[in-house]
Amino acid sequence: MHFRNSERRGGVIFIMDKKTEDLIKAYKDERFNDCLLIANNLLKEDKNNLQVLSYKAGALKNLGRYKEAIDALNECITLNRDSWYLWVFRGDCYYELGDLEKACSDYWFSLQFEPQNGAVMDKIARILFLLGDINNALNYINKAVELSESPEPALVMIIMLRKMGYPNYAKEISNIAIKKFPLKKEEFDYYLIRDL
Repeated sequence: MHFRNSERRGGVIFIMDKKTEDLIKAYKDERFNDCLLIANNLLKEDKNNLQVLSYKAGALKNLGRYKEAIDALNECITLNRDSWYLWVFRGDCYYELGDLEKACSDYWFSLQFEPQNGAVMDKIARILFLLGDINNALNYINKAVELSESPEPALVMIIMLRKMGYPNYAKEISNIAIKKFPLKKEEFDYYLIRDL
């Protein structure tokens, strides 16, 4: 169901008015400082407005102010624990701060609400590879490849595995991906041998 002057984010429908339209426009136009100012003003009127808080968090994240974004996302999650995208955003912030365990935990938690999200599985796989948990990483990337309608996650993973010194795992991912995307076999083969 879609309402006129509404927005859907992570399974939540937000009704928009002129003030929130300005907020969203600033965000979409990548005017993150403006978005932050608008959000802070709107939060003076309603400090528990999930929509405004989530845009504030997104603006902070895009400005590289990850700790502040995490604080805003903590407030959002308190208001609505079931929105998978909030967990992903917070995981992204933890990742940028180098806290891979917390990032992975948040990504995993988001899958409890959006279990078919291949992009999140790809994020988990990358972290697990970095942490040295190769078997679990391969399980996640296999799921991501199965769910993806594009060969991109597999291609990115092949490059990453080669850069990390795991050519055999890169070949394994390539073989799985070729089964799903047989018309892309040449491209997968190229990524296995190209200079990095």
